[in-house]
Amino acid sequence: MEPILLIRNSKSGLALGEQKIQKEIEEGIVSLTEYGFEVTTVSVEDILEKEMFDKKVESLSPGTIIAVGGDGTVNLVANYLTGSSIRMAVIPAGTFNHFAKHIGIGTNIPQAFDTVMTGETINIDTAEVNGRTFVNFSCIGFYTQIIKRRTAYQKKSWKKWPAFGMSMYECMKEYSSYSFVIKKNDSEMKVRTPLIFVGNNIFDFGGLDVLSSRQDFTSGKLQLSIAKEMGRWRIFLLAFRSLFMDVKNQLGFTTTAIDEIEIHANKSKVWVSLDGEVIKLQTPLRYKIIPQSLCMIIPRTTVPSQHPL
Repeated sequence: MEPILLIRNSKSGLALGEQKIQKEIEEGIVSLTEYGFEVTTVSVEDILEKEMFDKKVESLSPGTIIAVGGDGTVNLVANYLTGSSIRMAVIPAGTFNHFAKHIGIGTNIPQAFDTVMTGETINIDTAEVNGRTFVNFSCIGFYTQIIKRRTAYQKKSWKKWPAFGMSMYECMKEYSSYSFVIKKNDSEMKVRTPLIFVGNNIFDFGGLDVLSSRQDFTSGKLQLSIAKEMGRWRIFLLAFRSLFMDVKNQLGFTTTAIDEIEIHANKSKVWVSLDGEVIKLQTPLRYKIIPQSLCMIIPRTTVPSQHPL
């Protein structure tokens, strides 16, 4: 039997309902076993440190590792597997599941388990900032401050959406733009902005699901988007309107496709969001694309890449 390591985030699933998710995941694990896989399940807490993950992989020698959770869980596993020959699969059990939707897996958990058994394997790009991998996007500025506060409220047992609302309110009271110097090769540009967005490949913005789609997973490019400077009430209005309509033109993003960039700040460390998780990193922030560095299992009927293995 082929070994599979399934990494499960028990805290995911607020959007779909915990009982429904638990039932579908358990049924999916049974279907993997019946298909002929030997499934070992661990929690995210069991492999938070790379050393813990490596020991588990060494003992099991899995050909496939499944991330069961949201974009944060996907990010954790991708950090461990980038550059490896081990295949990664995703079961979308989070709130937004941007990565699963963009790559064609969708949000249906039973179908995602079917993909593990019958899908094809491709190599996709990942992105990196100061040695940390991300598969969706990284943000600096206003959005990052909201997520940082939201996480703090959730650690106090707040639900995600009330925590997000309170964090938005607090950040609006303290709102200000940020100053950065962006360097590319021998050129540099000074900017003052509420938000810098760096995407792994090229994103489309707009609609209820703000990051609605991605053009490709193997373009070998980062998307650097810089929002124009604006006042607090304007950005609050745009944040509200983004729930119902495309506001990317009103945000005035300056967008460029690049393969690497260096961002300097007037602080030695800044808060940065990576796939919805917030960490503090030393400046300057050095972003780069890592072409076709992650082996992914995707549905055979969906081909987001022209580079199958």
